[in-house]
Amino acid sequence: MAKVTLQMIADKLGVSKGLVSIALSDRYGVNAETRSDIVLTAIQMGYDFSRIKKQKESSINNLFYVLTKDIDLHTDRFWPQIIKGIESKATEAKYRIKVKSWDENTNLDLFVSDIVDMRCSGIIIISEIPPFIFNHLILSKIPMILVDGKIMYDDFIDTIGVNNYATFYNATKFVIEKGHKHVAFVGDINYAYSFNQRYLGFKDCVKRYPHVKMSRLTQKGNDRELTDSYNIEALEKSLTERKVDAYLCANDNIAEKIYSFAEKNEIRIPDDISVMGFDDNAQSRFFHPPLSTVNVPKKELGELCFKALVDRIRHRESSIKRINIMCNIVPRESVKQR
Repeated sequence: MAKVTLQMIADKLGVSKGLVSIALSDRYGVNAETRSDIVLTAIQMGYDFSRIKKQKESSINNLFYVLTKDIDLHTDRFWPQIIKGIESKATEAKYRIKVKSWDENTNLDLFVSDIVDMRCSGIIIISEIPPFIFNHLILSKIPMILVDGKIMYDDFIDTIGVNNYATFYNATKFVIEKGHKHVAFVGDINYAYSFNQRYLGFKDCVKRYPHVKMSRLTQKGNDRELTDSYNIEALEKSLTERKVDAYLCANDNIAEKIYSFAEKNEIRIPDDISVMGFDDNAQSRFFHPPLSTVNVPKKELGELCFKALVDRIRHRESSIKRINIMCNIVPRESVKQR
């Protein structure tokens, strides 16, 4: 297949070769919208960006982008800690980190072209990314890492995450062996791959205890908060019926909602119900009573992501890797021995 040239891109867009060169080299003189069109066309045509010899190359090669959804940075207690882990290792290695986020109002064309301008040597994607952005970044061949993603990209990108299945299996075992006879999983299993894996760990563990009843509060979430993905009506109905004696939550945010509902309805934790969370957010130890949960080593996840990205840059042709880490149970006062 013939190499894609600047002239070929220019011909396709009906512009001059010089304009294409300026746009792809990120030099002054091209407005943002035109530059975006040129960059996206170059990606789609398969242009080899490594052929561009740019000035100040040494300053270009030490920049990593961290891509995330804007709401994650403002309402979530999980992802900022991972970013701190990335930044700590980047500082040690003299890399620069630039966090770039998007929301429903973001111009995705400009978002992609701003990244694929050869100013960065690698990308770390946090949680999820719109297919338009992901597909164009894959075509750009910039080395990328996905951390604890909502969607699986095993065929295309290295992934660092938690062994959600095995960890939640262990958490369920911990709760059951405290003597609970009816346990429930709370969380929308279609919201995230990690939620689905946690549910499977829960389900498979309960199957090993024939005397234990299992409830599944896995309906589509209707809470608009990003990480509180669960069905409010199903949860409140279950709590009101008082049949379940232990709730295992897909994350600490959901557990916090159970605390709030229980307080309003004079349901005592842990005397009436036990509650188990997941993530070990900083606030969980200050719940009343302190929340039993699973500690996700967020800073370590961030550090692993940085190391994996550096390794991918050095070994671009190596096989795609998926790294899962185990998490520890943090027993506190919300799970009672029955």
